Amino acid sequence: MSEKSEDLVQIQVMIADRQYPLRIKKGEEDTVKKAVTLVNDKLKEYQDSYSGKDKQDYLSMCVLMFAVEYQTLKNQSQQSGHVLDSHVQQLHRILDEALV
Repeated sequence: MSEKSEDLVQIQVMIADRQYPLRIKKGEEDTVKKAVTLVNDKLKEYQDSYSGKDKQDYLSMCVLMFAVEYQTLKNQSQQSGHVLDSHVQQLHRILDEALV
């Protein structure tokens, strides 16, 4: 991390019954805590649905699920950006025609 140390705070989070020390930007603590809760909730959901696996399996399933969601949102964002660009170009053409 290339952040100045005075811009960072240290917190402890627990994921899958293990403590992890993190250094994060000031002001991101709430976001990180919500993300930790999301991960732990998803782990619990997988443990309840697929008994007999070990924590590594549940963590792997969580990582995959979050990666798929991330990729889906990234693709949607890119598509929205292309649509927006198209609309902006269309507006430019309309304005150019109106001004001529």
